[in-house]
Amino acid sequence: MTVQWTVRSGELSLSWIERGGPPVSRPTSSGFGSQLIRAALPGTPRIAYSTEGFEYEVLVPLEDVMET
Repeated sequence: MTVQWTVRSGELSLSWIERGGPPVSRPTSSGFGSQLIRAALPGTPRIAYSTEGFEYEVLVPLEDVMET
């Protein structure tokens, strides 16, 4: 598993990539885990399921995650 984040041009970029496990496929229904990762940060995440593994990426404006 690799988790990376960067801050660039006023945006937070977060990437979570899982490799080396069993093959994954898109679930047929949305369970608690899917709902949790979609709600974890504002923005629209890109979620990919492939034979290589799972990928989650999201770009979020810093103003949406910073406390004022």
